[in-house]
Amino acid sequence: MQYGQLAAKTAEVESRFADHLSDIKLLVLQPSEAQLMLPVDGLLGSIGPHVEGFPAAFPRASQEIEEAAKCLALNRYTAAVFHCMRALECGVRAFANLIGIADPSKPSEKNWGVILKKLSDALDAKWPRGTRLDGTAGAEYEKIYATFDAVKNPWRNATMHVENVYSPHEALHIARCTAMFLVELAKHCDEEGRSGDAAPALAEVQEQSGEK
Repeated sequence: MQYGQLAAKTAEVESRFADHLSDIKLLVLQPSEAQLMLPVDGLLGSIGPHVEGFPAAFPRASQEIEEAAKCLALNRYTAAVFHCMRALECGVRAFANLIGIADPSKPSEKNWGVILKKLSDALDAKWPRGTRLDGTAGAEYEKIYATFDAVKNPWRNATMHVENVYSPHEALHIARCTAMFLVELAKHCDEEGRSGDAAPALAEVQEQSGEK
């Protein structure tokens, strides 16, 4: 083979690679964006207490947190908030089960407003306001309820009813708040509302958080 023939064959091979690469789309991420593609353990390590047992205690919420982070990495900020609201919904159901409210069966009962009303009524019945002293279960549960109630209108409803479009810093703030709140909720129950010995995954969560 002469040099001219070798050059022609090399150019032909290169053209085949070029044809193949034209069918492939590459996404280039900055290092800070690439960190958002990590599993939920890695994500929690960057925004708050690293809790090894959280994915086992809240598997569906963990998946939504991971999807929210990927949307942040790809500049889909409103989509990130949407996944955060789905993660919080896992928390609402877990908390409802924890305090003894059955899962809603009718579509109308799955409305956050209806569920929060039931949560408030259950708290008042089981832990009257006058007994919710610092350090008691009633006080802790009141804080959890207050968080759900606080995000219902500005975050949850505004996102689900196409009222808001979120900027990068707003979406990142909501994602961080969502993840850290669910980590705190995991100290009380798992995704099924189970606590103590009934929720094996919580043993690791509590160990990581320093609780006994």
